[in-house]
Formats: sequence, C-alpha cells, structure tokens
Amino acid sequence: MPRTRKTKNLYSQGSKHFGYDIKAHQGIVPGMVNKPASGANKPIPKRLRTLRIAEGYETALSFANHLGISPARYGNIEAGSNLSIEVAQLIVKKVPGASLDWLYNGKEEALPLGLRQRLASVELETGNIRTSPASRTKTGSPTGRRSSAK
Repeated sequence: MPRTRKTKNLYSQGSKHFGYDIKAHQGIVPGMVNKPASGANKPIPKRLRTLRIAEGYETALSFANHLGISPARYGNIEAGSNLSIEVAQLIVKKVPGASLDWLYNGKEEALPLGLRQRLASVELETGNIRTSPASRTKTGSPTGRRSSAK
C-alpha cells in the first residue's frame, strides 16, 4: 500500500502563513484601485461624447477612425475607462480648439467661442448638464434659474 502524505491547506492554517496575510490579499491589493469604472456618467466620458457629436461624428467608430485609434479603445473611454494622455493629446491635435484643461477638468474658458457654442447646443439637444463649475451661476443651476419646487 503506497504511503500518502498529508499536506496542510494554506488557507486552513489561519490568516497568516510564512509572514504573508493570505486573507488580506484575496482579490484586493493594498494601494491599488480595484473598482471597475463607474461608467459613462463620469464627466470625462460625457465631455468626449458631447465633443464627438459637436464635431459631427454620430458614432464612436467614426470618431475613433478620425483620431487614428482603435474603435474599441475609444469606446472604452466613452464607457468610463480612464482617458490616457496619449489619446487626450490626439484629440487636442485633431479637434481645433480642444484643450487638455477642458478634457480633464471641464474648464471652458480657454475654448474658442465657436466650439463652446457647438458644445452648448449639443448639451441642450442631448439633455446633458454641463459638468464644468464655470458654467454654473450663483444659483447653482446651469440655466441660472432658481428651482420653484421647495
């Protein structure tokens, strides 16, 4: 009869084994962001979608082709993935008047008047509320009107 060797399960030996806290590292690495992208409701994807429509591109595919990046990569950014500096610089290079400050922070002050007007008209058509603090008035609403509901 062959001898069987008993081995201990590392997970059953308590939380620490060989100085490594196994349970603490199951799926979560300290210092790393492990959350999935919260989606297209983030300000940057909203700005990108508004810019794409304002520039006359109805689909993300056509805008990605204009930028020279893969449609999957651009689609992921519009869906909520992080906007890399490389893609942001491509957008600034290919879209006249776009700025990194507007893409990342929503500051419209440096945008040319024509681009600002096109963006505002797209926002009105699509129902997107501006995400720029500069676009809000003292009342806190983007239109400057106070809410009558109390």
